[in-house]
Amino acid sequence: MYPPTIQQLLTSAIANRNRYSLTLGTHTAHDGDDLKWVYTGTPVLNTIFAPQLAADRAEATVKDAIDQFRQRGVTPAIILSPLSQPTDLGDRLQKWGYVKAFDFQGMYLDLSQLNASTMPPTGFELREITTPAALALWADTCCKGFEIPADLHEVFDRIMIQSATLDPENAPYRHYLGFSESKPVSTICTIPSDGVLGVYWVATTPEARRKGIAAATMTAVLEQAREEGHTHATLQSTDIGHNFYKHLGFQDLYLESVYEWRP
Repeated sequence: MYPPTIQQLLTSAIANRNRYSLTLGTHTAHDGDDLKWVYTGTPVLNTIFAPQLAADRAEATVKDAIDQFRQRGVTPAIILSPLSQPTDLGDRLQKWGYVKAFDFQGMYLDLSQLNASTMPPTGFELREITTPAALALWADTCCKGFEIPADLHEVFDRIMIQSATLDPENAPYRHYLGFSESKPVSTICTIPSDGVLGVYWVATTPEARRKGIAAATMTAVLEQAREEGHTHATLQSTDIGHNFYKHLGFQDLYLESVYEWRP
């Protein structure tokens, strides 16, 4: 049905997010109907998500999943969305020692409404990249853009590259690297599923900000998606990026809450 309803967009956006999260489970991933989780084999990006649990089984099921991480020496973050069940799971998590660390704003864009009024800056070029060497450069640029501490770059690089190359013939990602005067300055990747194009890892290196590069990167990818027949794009925004995405035409769709262990 076109256009999709808000509920259909919500369902599709969260399904896309779940698909993305499962790609990070390069070490171990559990794709259950009642609960999903990924263990990256590193201290970061270990998550439990998409709970669809009966109220009387929620505590036992979630705690069993947490124990599987702790046996590996890590404690996972837990991600809840409006589709998570039971609806009081966030309150329960806080009683177990978790705190709500932050929210992501889930957003959507009808690609026919994309605001692409700005011209790309002189010397800017966006390339789709696929080779291991290019992916390594993409991952390094992404880490710089998100200002991830230098001592974690190798860990994030490994997760990103492995998730992109784990199954090359069926890899869901498309990675793009932006260059300004031949220097890598921006990243973005996309993953299609359930009728939407999910957008992830949108980053610009600190020295390249406020020059129109982020807008040029997003616009180029979203225009290509529209030309390829996609009708909607979705993403999860931080507070910092929210106004930027609103300017491009994205609208708020849902809140995604991330709970972290704080003993």
